[in-house]
Formats: sequence, C-alpha cells, structure tokens
Amino acid sequence: GLENFKFDNDNLKLQVVGTSFFKGNVGVGTPPNTSYILDVKGGIRADSIQGSGDKDLVISAGENVVAPRSISLKTNGVERVKITRNKGFVGIGTDPIVPLHVHSGESTSGNYSTLFTSVTGNEYVGFNRSDRSNLYVYGSGSRDVSILAEHGIVGSEIFAISDARKKINLGVSDKAEDLKTLQKIKITNYVKKDPAERHGHIEKKVIAQEVEEVYPIAVNQMVGLVPDVFQRQSSSSLEGTTLRVAIDSIGDLKQGDELKLLVFRDTDQSEFLHEIERVLLTKLEGKELSFTLSQEQAEQLSQQPFKVLVYGRHVKDMRTVDYDAIAMLNVSATQALADNMDRLTNRIETLESSIVSREILIYFMAILLVVLTVLFVLDKRCCKK
Repeated sequence: GLENFKFDNDNLKLQVVGTSFFKGNVGVGTPPNTSYILDVKGGIRADSIQGSGDKDLVISAGENVVAPRSISLKTNGVERVKITRNKGFVGIGTDPIVPLHVHSGESTSGNYSTLFTSVTGNEYVGFNRSDRSNLYVYGSGSRDVSILAEHGIVGSEIFAISDARKKINLGVSDKAEDLKTLQKIKITNYVKKDPAERHGHIEKKVIAQEVEEVYPIAVNQMVGLVPDVFQRQSSSSLEGTTLRVAIDSIGDLKQGDELKLLVFRDTDQSEFLHEIERVLLTKLEGKELSFTLSQEQAEQLSQQPFKVLVYGRHVKDMRTVDYDAIAMLNVSATQALADNMDRLTNRIETLESSIVSREILIYFMAILLVVLTVLFVLDKRCCKK
C-alpha cells in the first residue's frame, strides 16, 4: 500500500520502505524500457545478485550491436576480470588480447620502493604488461594463441595434440644434420634485466637471437614490452601536458618509439605511484626525452613531486623460443649419437673378434715354431751320428 512509499517533493525523489509491489515497468533515472521490468541509468549497489527458479542468471553489457560494451568485475575498486565487448575474450588482471589472457602473479620478493634508493644492489621493479595489438608476427602469416599467461603456469600434466591425421608432409628428420645443428646452439647463464622477473635468479637457457641464427624454426616474433632502457631519470619536468625526462644513455631510442614509464613519489622511500603503460616519444634532444601526455595523465603527475623510470619499449619483434622444437631436435640428435655408438660398438666387436683370431693364430704359430725347433735339433743330432 502507499504506507510503504515516501515522496520527497522538494527533490522529486521516491523512497520505498519495506516490501512493495510494482505493476508494470519501472525506470530509474530514465524512462522504462518495456523489454525489462527494471531499467536503471547509472550504477546499482547491492550485497548480492541471485538467480531464481530454474533459469540461468544472465549478466549482459547491453545489446547494442553497433557499440557493444564490455563486462568488468572489480574488487576494492580494481578491475580483476574483464570480458571484451566484441569477441568475448576473458582477461584476468589485464585487458585480453587472446581468448584467455592471464596476468597474475603473487610474489613475496621485490618491491617498488627500493628502486631509487641505491644505484647498486638488488632493486626490484614489477610491471603489468598489457600488449594490445596483434599477438604474433610469424613470417608472412600469423599464429593463433588461445591462452596467454604472463607469469608461470603450474600443473601436474600438459598434453599436446600430435595426431598423424592432423598433419601432412610426414618425413623423418635427418638425425646427422640435427646433431650438427644442436652442437651450434649455445646454453647461456643469465639474469633478467628487470629484477622483478625471476627476482634476480640465475637462469640457464638459450638466447632467442642466437638460436634464430642456427635454428630459426624454433624462434617466433610477437609484439611485447622489453625493458631495453630501464633507466632512472637524471632530471624531469612537466609543463602542461609535456613531460621531459633526461637519462644517462639513450641507446638506439628514436622519435616515434612507444615507451612505458614508471612513476615514483619524489621522497627518500621513492614510493611507487603508477605506471604510464604507453606513451609516444615525440621529441629527442641529446639525452632528454619528451613525451606528450593526455590531460588526465598530466593532472595525475602534477599532484605531487615525482621521479620517473623509463622502463622500455613496446616492440613488434620480441622473440620467443619454442623449447619443444629444441627438445625434439635434441631427441633426433641423441638418436644420431646412439647410431654412432652402435656403429662404434659393432666396430669394436669386429676388432675384438679379429684380435682373438690373431691371438689364436699366433698361439698355433708359436707351437709350430717349437715343433720345428725340436725337429731341427733332432735332425742335427742324427746328422752327427
């Protein structure tokens, strides 16, 4: 009844108290859409959303085919899961560029606050990689990727489909040539340039560019972020939307490069504030880099004193290594070594057999020599008589 309704005549607002029943369609902040019982313009705050009966609970970002919307799930005001509007790609901790894109990794080692405290020593920097363009550049074609994980994947087993009915041009690899190729691949001990990756641990693997020279089939190229600059500012300034950052060495940076910057509070602790994921290098004068920021980025920087670390560039030719290809090369090369060992074993057995035969021959020759010697002695005695 009307006892459940309160009207605020001054602000033209309706308040509902207790349990009430509405017949027809209701619009809040907008005229009601007859396709929906409740049509709300703006956000809805609720402790829970539950389905009823035997129907599926449907969460939709709208049915606008021309300009569909994405679905975002947040906790503590931070986006955790995103479903893209066009293809329905799912991103966990990132905007997805493949059907399932996972950017998540908890670590107890490393932090942003130590970055500016010491020129030497262990300095840890983390980052949220979020490449947005085509994932792979593979020759003149492309390579499809269903799941992209930007940190480790842990599981008890991984199965790869390798059915002959899915393949053509079947042929056995040349084991001898594979052995020669494997011998040219160098294994290198190295540490990642960004200490937050693997936290400064020494790794023993290959370098993609080196593998590419001798075994190119095992190397692909993709768009990605490389920490090829990774330098703290020597100075910085912000004028309007123009950010200028001076660094010690520009390397092969050039105007038009797209870079990532990390921003820190200009204090003794150098607290990490935020990152500028993509910004264009619009001008290069000596060792000073100039960037044109968006109005929002400039306002965010101007709120307090800051320091900048130039992390690196977004590139279209970041190398990846197919370790499965190298593993199979190793299998083929091992088979070549096994063939060599079999040949050597057979040769040794043949030589051993030959040696035994010769030893027997020498033995009988020795016996024959003894017999001849005895006969010679007897013959001389008979002649004397």
